Amino acid sequence: MRHLTRKVLLLLAWALLCVLSGGLLLSAQRQSERDITRVFEDRTDVAARLTETYTRDLLDQERRVAGRELSSPSVSAQDFESVTNLFGYEAAVLLDARGRVLRVAPAKAPLIGQDLTKKYAHLRTAATGRTAVSTVVPSAAKGIPIVAFATPFESGQGRRVFSGAFDVRTTPIGAYLRKVTPLEGARVYLYDSAGTIVASSRNDLLGLKTLAQADPELARAVTRATAGQTGGGYQYSTRPVAGAPWRLVIAVPSAQLFEPINGSRRYLPWLLWAAAVLGGLACSLLVGNLLSSRIKLRDANQSLDQLARIDALTGLYNRRQAQDSLDEASANAHRHEQPLSVLMIDVDHFKQINDNYGHDTGDEALRLIADIVRTTLRAGDVLGRWGGEEFLAILPSTGRSGATRVAERVREAISSTPVVVGDQLISLSVSIGVAAHSGEPNDALVAAADTAMYAAKACGRDRVQTE
Repeated sequence: MRHLTRKVLLLLAWALLCVLSGGLLLSAQRQSERDITRVFEDRTDVAARLTETYTRDLLDQERRVAGRELSSPSVSAQDFESVTNLFGYEAAVLLDARGRVLRVAPAKAPLIGQDLTKKYAHLRTAATGRTAVSTVVPSAAKGIPIVAFATPFESGQGRRVFSGAFDVRTTPIGAYLRKVTPLEGARVYLYDSAGTIVASSRNDLLGLKTLAQADPELARAVTRATAGQTGGGYQYSTRPVAGAPWRLVIAVPSAQLFEPINGSRRYLPWLLWAAAVLGGLACSLLVGNLLSSRIKLRDANQSLDQLARIDALTGLYNRRQAQDSLDEASANAHRHEQPLSVLMIDVDHFKQINDNYGHDTGDEALRLIADIVRTTLRAGDVLGRWGGEEFLAILPSTGRSGATRVAERVREAISSTPVVVGDQLISLSVSIGVAAHSGEPNDALVAAADTAMYAAKACGRDRVQTE
């Protein structure tokens, strides 16, 4: 009887072990499912923030370029067209302080003098002193979806507004949305407040379409909740894009998203049986697999965060990350009483390279210059693409004279390394402005380097100028 009792107790102990281990496995899988869902929603957050950053940087660049190039009392058609082409806009307008058209591209004489703020909400907002992004409208030339970016700026004649429009699908944001998730069958849409699609990961959407037309089931789902599952088996997450009348939604097949844990769940009865026979070994193997899945998800999330800080063309820091690096370097310089200098590097005659040889050659020139400057600087220096053909170099522990010597090495290295296009060699040169930190705010430090760079251009280009 005692022997039988021990067997019963042993069987009960095994049964209890199986129940406990099975419960732990189920709890871990459910937690993994929550982790996967959270990382997926974080991916949507990162994509929305990257879109917001791109939009804000574009508007900032508009304000800076327009304030420099379009502030004269009489802006020529050629100057206006040059600015429009610089941004790659299909259409653009320049308004005076009362919202009347000063210039328009493509040229359309009947529009000159008309008040467009009564017709377009984004221009009306910009005329009050705030940047604005429009909803989607059809391109007059091609009928494709375009959006406008309107920026107010101050001139000697009072406030003016520069607004340009293009197809977002052709920008880095369009390329990013097509690659935001590696899962096959994923659907990514950027759409405006009217539901019209601004850009998408799908190549089969041509012309103006609404989300309801392109993906009716998903359109119905996003009106009910910001995240969840559609009836067709898609997990989705949607976020607003701050600073624009847009929303971003990402939808992926639920079976693919939860594949790391679904395989284990399908064989759960066998795993429970193995736990009853092998005990802790089975538990260890399964928990190890789940932890490995979490690490992969964490690494994927870190890769997305890295993507949001890097300029896609040159591989350098983008403007926002370069600004953060300057803030950190300035704080360290102040704390340790060390010098700090910056270089503003601008490619000479870059528009001529694009016009004469094409934008692909222009892109290759920017990549080459980025590589040259990166290899010329020290390991502790920081280099970022500030915008367009401008680069900002941050030189910690370097005074004005040392920074000037570094700038000269950079200038000489670039002028001696041409871009190869077929059997042609295209010479490159840069104008560099040098500014040393003397306790002023970082914006003033960058502005001083920018002023020195323009002074270098005014003196003939291919030179270094110290502020």
